[in-house]
Amino acid sequence: MGLKSYLQRQIIQKENRLNSRQKAMRNLSEMKSALIVCSINTIQEYDEWLNYFEDDRKGLEKLDILACSKSKEMNGAIEGAVLNPNIIFEKQTNWLEKPKNLNYIEKFTDYKYDIVIDLNINGFFALDYVFVKSKAALKIGQGLRDDFNTYYDLCIKTNDSKNQPKLFLDQVFYYLQQMNKNGHK
Repeated sequence: MGLKSYLQRQIIQKENRLNSRQKAMRNLSEMKSALIVCSINTIQEYDEWLNYFEDDRKGLEKLDILACSKSKEMNGAIEGAVLNPNIIFEKQTNWLEKPKNLNYIEKFTDYKYDIVIDLNINGFFALDYVFVKSKAALKIGQGLRDDFNTYYDLCIKTNDSKNQPKLFLDQVFYYLQQMNKNGHK
């Protein structure tokens, strides 16, 4: 493990300790807001996520998608372009890959979402940082990275979640519909 990885791990552990969120496992029917953090390689991938949830918002009133890309072509394409406020580009992070403008991500970290779902398949630190700082009541992940599983309240493994993230999401929403059906808190 290099110095950068060590420092990143220390930052994540510190932010997790400082996070004073209220954990809660509710049925999907009781949830009103969600944050999806996902790694992308192209703007088309981001648009696919938007379209996926546009068709079926799962009854959620507020649904935010925060993406991160280290793609050289996407970083090159943003020169002089209007930046999408829901995509963190590599140029917007420091040498530790932490977002430079923390005010920019506060809308994601300070809002008390009912759920945050980790689709950070590429393990981008900027998304890990937002995920851990999130005040969400329930944090769900795929269990693809053993070093990050401790930050999940619920870990759902599917056969090929890396290549089939929408299958993973279908499983997440299935389990959320089954959770606390009888109203137990």
